[in-house]
Amino acid sequence: MQVKQILTDAIYKSLQDRKFEPVIDPVYLLFALQEINKILDGWRDKIPYYSQVTFNNVENLQNTKFVSVFSLNYVIGQNVSNVVCEKSLIKFRELKQILDLSGFTSIYYFDELSQSIEVYPLPSSQPYRFIVEGKISQINLGMDDAIPANMPQFMVDAVTFEIGFRLCGEFGAYWSPEKESQRQGLIKGLEDKESIDLTPETDIVFGNPSRAGVPPFPYFYYLSGGGG
Repeated sequence: MQVKQILTDAIYKSLQDRKFEPVIDPVYLLFALQEINKILDGWRDKIPYYSQVTFNNVENLQNTKFVSVFSLNYVIGQNVSNVVCEKSLIKFRELKQILDLSGFTSIYYFDELSQSIEVYPLPSSQPYRFIVEGKISQINLGMDDAIPANMPQFMVDAVTFEIGFRLCGEFGAYWSPEKESQRQGLIKGLEDKESIDLTPETDIVFGNPSRAGVPPFPYFYYLSGGGG
């Protein structure tokens, strides 16, 4: 599914009739695109999506935005996995200056403000991988982007209704009590989810998951209500 499909569905839930108005107003579409990125940014802590992502390139790792990071592993060759230790900014800088290491990544710092990971030292041997467990930031999506691999259907539904609600507010359209009840219920459903595990493998955040040993998309499970 592409981002544009979510935006189109939201417009049909709010401002246009799917049967009698098949051509989407581009003004509505542009506003909806702006709103989906605002929503995903604003809901970063509310939506507890969890994923495991593999990077085969350190530049892609350090250019990827994360809401939070649970763990980082540095894998050399096929099977040798090493836990990369998280450090505070001060400690990270101290060790970076004192140790003067090269070739074997051993520490990282996660900047919550910039949402980026910095690792040290940079890897020098091939092949290598970084495996990150955390919450990936889902903002700055484009119209023709595929929805992120860690965006399951219940999250799509909540975002769709929220965009529809905002469209009605922006353009002065009627938003029925029934739709508002659905919107609030979907948002509550997001808040009730404790964790989601998708475990896609990819070289970039919104790229295609590696299919080796990974079931077809969308593959996910979630635990709610204390794991019940």
